Order: sequence, then structure tokens, then C-alpha cells
Amino acid sequence: MHYVKCTCPRCSDVLPMDKVMTSLKVTEESNSIARKLALIKEGIANVRRMVNIESDFQQGHSECKRLFIEADSILSEYHWMRIHLLQLKFQTEKGMGIAKFNDTIETGNKLLKLYQFAYGDYHPNISLLLLVLSTISVTIKKTTLHETSEYKNALLHLEITHGSPCMDRVLQHFTKTV
Repeated sequence: MHYVKCTCPRCSDVLPMDKVMTSLKVTEESNSIARKLALIKEGIANVRRMVNIESDFQQGHSECKRLFIEADSILSEYHWMRIHLLQLKFQTEKGMGIAKFNDTIETGNKLLKLYQFAYGDYHPNISLLLLVLSTISVTIKKTTLHETSEYKNALLHLEITHGSPCMDRVLQHFTKTV
């Protein structure tokens, strides 16, 4: 196994990325903004609990939509809470099944762009998201996994981010679920 330490400006200076991922649309700080941020953070935790115990994806999805309305007025596009909300929206749509799969693909593609912004082009989270999107595409397109371009793209990313031995285990898991 080879490890490389990247010394590009993006990797060596995390301060600009921290500013982007915590920036707000509003410039003034007030108690009402702090309260809204706390409510959004609490809402994220509640939806995460719903998703983790697979209790009610419909209720979790409704809560995500409500939180997005709150977040739109104060969180910047790349704020970490917005990314978490989008992750949860993706999970709830996926959990709601085939009826929501077209929405799931759309949300997954938005999430993919945010992941690429935050992590760069190749990261384990991106690889796994691509694999999940490919399995959903199989259901929508009524085709086999190996025929989809999404799956081929996921394989490329998995090879880079996970290596062959780990990639084989990940693929075994996913092909059993498709």
C-alpha cells in the first residue's frame, strides 16, 4: 500500500474550506439566527435518529423538507448542515422505496456535487454514493447492474478509493442486495 501526502494549496490550507463550510447567507449575528441554527441542528439529529432506527422515512422526509425551508434563509450552499440535510433527504427517499427513486437519483446527484466540492474527485464517500446510485438506476431502468454507466463509474472510483481486495468485499455486499 502506498500513501501520498498531498501538498496542494487546497489540502495544505484548510482554513478557506472551513470558512466555506461554515458560512452563512446573513451577515449580522443575532439571537434569532443562533436560535434558528440550533433548531436546524436539533432537527438534523432527530431525522438522523429516525433514519438510524428506520422508524418512519416519510416523517423523516417531511422533516428534511421543513428544515430545508428554514436553512435556505441562512445557510450558504456549501454549509456542512446543508450537506447533512441533503444526506438525510437522500436516505429517507431511498428508504421510502421505488416510489421515490426518481427523486432519490436527483437528490443523490446534488449530493455528489457537494461531496466532490468537499472531498475532491475521489473519496470513499463518493465511491459508495455512486454505487448506491447505480443500484437505484438498475431498479428504475429495469436492467442489470453491469449494464449501467453509473455502475462502471462506481467501479472506477472504488478501485481508486478502496483498492481491489476491499472493493471485492464491497461489491459482494451490494450485488447481494440488488
